[in-house]
Amino acid sequence: FGLWFTSGLNQTIDNWFTPPALNTGAFQVDAADAKSCRLSRRVRVTNVGEYTFDLDVTRDVRLLDAEQFGKHFSADAAKMAKEGAAKMVAFESVNTAKNVGPTDWTMRNGLVSIWTLGQFPTGEETAVIVPYKAGSEAELGPVVQSDYFGEPPAERLKVTPQAVLFRGDGKFRSKLGVSQKRAVPFAGAIDFKTGVLTLVQFSVPADPAALLYVNNTWKMPQDKPYAGDVFNSYNDGPAKPGVKAMGGFYELETLSPTRPLVKGESLNHSHRTFHLQADAPTLAKLAKATLGVDLDEVRKFVDQKAK
Repeated sequence: FGLWFTSGLNQTIDNWFTPPALNTGAFQVDAADAKSCRLSRRVRVTNVGEYTFDLDVTRDVRLLDAEQFGKHFSADAAKMAKEGAAKMVAFESVNTAKNVGPTDWTMRNGLVSIWTLGQFPTGEETAVIVPYKAGSEAELGPVVQSDYFGEPPAERLKVTPQAVLFRGDGKFRSKLGVSQKRAVPFAGAIDFKTGVLTLVQFSVPADPAALLYVNNTWKMPQDKPYAGDVFNSYNDGPAKPGVKAMGGFYELETLSPTRPLVKGESLNHSHRTFHLQADAPTLAKLAKATLGVDLDEVRKFVDQKAK
């Protein structure tokens, strides 16, 4: 039911494309002030199953401050931002997608979700940090799905008791996903060279495992098209030997659940991004307060020689 491929073609990089409705043209500005902007647009996309979706998409984009940072993470973290121990730039997007087509959405024809991603500059000293729900594989399944584009080498991905660590150097094309049973509503990345900690916080239902999430693996057929990931991270790199990468970026991606919608019903999803720059001791405290990780351990992972 994917939107990035045409029916009948193999799902490979050579056949991958971004639908024009998601790639070109402007959104309408419905309202704006010094700290926020409301945008809207009518979107039409067709999936691999040749079903066409007509949607009204609305996005509220807002700047956030230290108080809101504390609301979504912790009072201790907010205190560091308020007292000037860390410089912060933060914003959120609150997204709505309404079915305005002539027919109801059904699981048989395919469903869509709201997918929000941030693309960030890569670096030799950059690592993505993805906390997860602890528990046995028998109960919760694998901690991470890491074979989207082939399994990355061990020095590029590490599972610790607190988080999945993943290189963001833009030199090896790879992607990971965290499932409905493992996902928590936050993740991040650290760039040790620039001293920047990037955090994302996003809306996750109380029991995501009880809901439908689109499966965005490049695979046909899919055994479970509605048992997809809640969080993904992508590291760019050459798709095949001798070919240039798309660009120097890694991604932090979040997804809403989906469901069949009758005409006039909507999906909603919120995604918040926080960039914090500080000295090493402050960043270590912030990483512990927000992601629950020890940056010394992340530093050791980054210092490994990557292939």
